[in-house]
Amino acid sequence: MKRAELFFNLLAIPIDAAMVVTSAVFAYILRVKFAYVWPILFEIDPIDYLETILFILPFFLALLAAYGLYNVRSTDKLGSELAKILAAVVTALMVVVLIFFFNRDVFPSRLIVLLSGGILLVMLSVGRIVLRLVRDGQLRRGYGAHRLVISVGPKTDPKIIENLKSHPEYGYKIIGQVESNAADLLVQLEQIHQEKGLDEFLQTDPDLTSTRSAELVGFCHDRGVKYNFVPNIFEVSTRRMEMEMFGEAPVIKLKGTPLDGWGRVVKRSADVVLSGLAMLLLSPVFLAVFMAIKLDSRGPALYVEARAGYGREFVFYKFRSMYAHLSEGENYGGERAEKMLQELVTNAGLRAGPIFKIKDDPRVTRVGRFIRKTKLDELPQFWNVLKGDMSLVGPRAHQVKQVRHYGETHKRLFTIKPGLTGLTQITQIQNPSLPFDEEVRLDTYYIENWSLRLDIKIIARTAWALLRSGFSRADY
Repeated sequence: MKRAELFFNLLAIPIDAAMVVTSAVFAYILRVKFAYVWPILFEIDPIDYLETILFILPFFLALLAAYGLYNVRSTDKLGSELAKILAAVVTALMVVVLIFFFNRDVFPSRLIVLLSGGILLVMLSVGRIVLRLVRDGQLRRGYGAHRLVISVGPKTDPKIIENLKSHPEYGYKIIGQVESNAADLLVQLEQIHQEKGLDEFLQTDPDLTSTRSAELVGFCHDRGVKYNFVPNIFEVSTRRMEMEMFGEAPVIKLKGTPLDGWGRVVKRSADVVLSGLAMLLLSPVFLAVFMAIKLDSRGPALYVEARAGYGREFVFYKFRSMYAHLSEGENYGGERAEKMLQELVTNAGLRAGPIFKIKDDPRVTRVGRFIRKTKLDELPQFWNVLKGDMSLVGPRAHQVKQVRHYGETHKRLFTIKPGLTGLTQITQIQNPSLPFDEEVRLDTYYIENWSLRLDIKIIARTAWALLRSGFSRADY
């Protein structure tokens, strides 16, 4: 989900809340004003009435959310959105009627309930229409549109492309058009992705071979790009599919990671709260480790370098565990450190793949060995999490020079932020020589099956694994 879509979904929450309160107040005024037509049998205190409305407001907003009204994409149809509003209001009225049947004191006036429901239906619909008009205006200006590349073939229906070009309010901006059977198709797509950024890909050639289809699915999958295709392509994976309209043409969409849309908002909110709390509570530990490093060896207490994650490089922080003059980087050991590393790599036990671990590393200080085993050297990464470079849970953040050796199947790891802990990190506590291919498998599973519950389980398992194993079993 695009940021603009998230913004309008978030904006819809206070607007809906205002509409609920306003419709309830308006219904109350109408009921009192026309009391001479329909006499009021029970006195309605306005303060008690307003308190009741405010009490049920969160539950009604939750009902709207359950109907998917805060997960609306710019490509969704207005009719579908209005139908969901109708269903939500009718459901709410049925619940109120049921409550009224058992406890008349909650809503002493049935007429107010009916008036509120009717007015609310109109006001919510009007509010959503106005919000959509504003959003469509932004889309026409190019703001918030999904950047789309279309793959065409001999049997491509030209109406699909015409509809998307003539209706920017559908939420798509065509940034490229490629031939589906071109020999350098993947090269073209990679170039477009690097230069313009690619959100979604649409395959419109119904006669595309299964081999080429698999290549395109893999390309999009590894880069976090949503893959869409016209019906009659049966060779590709059918897991997590949904039907969607591209203008007037139906297409099949392969859903992305659960971290799209609200999942990303929930995860980021948890990161900010928990990392901020951790830095506050662990501040004495931060100070103790800082002082221990400074007393043990010369050089800065923090080790700072560039790491790769989420499709970009960022400044990565950790407590220095090596002698400063033997640490990699221009601000540390420089060429001398690089030379020593090459010598160690030749003789050390290495993990398979582009990432390696050196056992009994002589560059590590006395304090460094302790903070590595206890994972205290990782504490400054809470700052990376708070800044938004990392998440509490996710794949490892690897060095840039190591990432250059990644294969095509490894790029899936860059579709989410790297984490302070994760399935890989937990496994490495017990098995420091974990093969890199296994690391990729674990992290891919996490990306495909993310949930807040899974994050909580991983954090709990990390704490338990550290306590149970006496921290790292080997000196890595």
